[in-house]
Amino acid sequence: MTRLLQQSSGFIAHGVRMSFLALALAWPSPTNAMTDASKIFSDPQVIELANAAQHGDTDLVKKLIQAGANTHAVGNSGMTVTHFALLAPRPQAPQTLDVLLNAGADPVSRRTDGETVPRIAVSRNDADPAVVSVLFNHGIGANWRPSQPPYDQKSLLDSAISGHNPAVVTLLLQHGADIDYVDPFAGSALHGALGSIQFDIAAQLVDAGIDLSLQNNTSPKIKNPLVVRQTALEYFCKFDAGKRGANPLPEVAAGWARLQAALARRGTTMPCAL
Repeated sequence: MTRLLQQSSGFIAHGVRMSFLALALAWPSPTNAMTDASKIFSDPQVIELANAAQHGDTDLVKKLIQAGANTHAVGNSGMTVTHFALLAPRPQAPQTLDVLLNAGADPVSRRTDGETVPRIAVSRNDADPAVVSVLFNHGIGANWRPSQPPYDQKSLLDSAISGHNPAVVTLLLQHGADIDYVDPFAGSALHGALGSIQFDIAAQLVDAGIDLSLQNNTSPKIKNPLVVRQTALEYFCKFDAGKRGANPLPEVAAGWARLQAALARRGTTMPCAL
């Protein structure tokens, strides 16, 4: 229970309330139904633009922009046409997003709940690295973070790990993501990878040189003397050691072996068993 509360504290602490529509746009999947743009915007031309964007109809998006459609429009809950581009089918989404951003659409598009397009793009289900690359081309760096709560202390790297998106993690590291950034509560990227049993990503972080001494719970706001600071390896061993060793899933066992090999290359070992 303690660990569950720790993992969900970011949402509990900030009292984030997300509607069904907001959730669909935060973590869209290929099976999601199209979103009714008329419930978000009032301008008929913007509604048509948003619908064209979410269908990945780049030609129509271009025509509507040329006809004067407002790419800066902000609808209910802070939604913009940029959000709708994230709902486009995977093959069309990068080009659709690029066309909108070239026409002045907001690459950040902060919703009223604090969620932003860059964080959605890296943390959504089956995130597309090509979409993230488009954001990079429009001023969103690998170390970008929103300036306001509730996500201001969470890095894009942490978000990609939370979304189980190894390809995006690789892209962020290639573009200079700060591998040693520490969330004052959750800890390092390695805390996130091990805590979500993503041993392949953990091995990648170790091979990329992450500082193994980084600790969680470093915030001065933490006053409870029972809360201790732990490294990622210590944290994993306290909460998860010995739970999967008898009969782990093949992919878990394979990832664990890669993590052990990565640690060995750093001259250390995992201080507990799987």
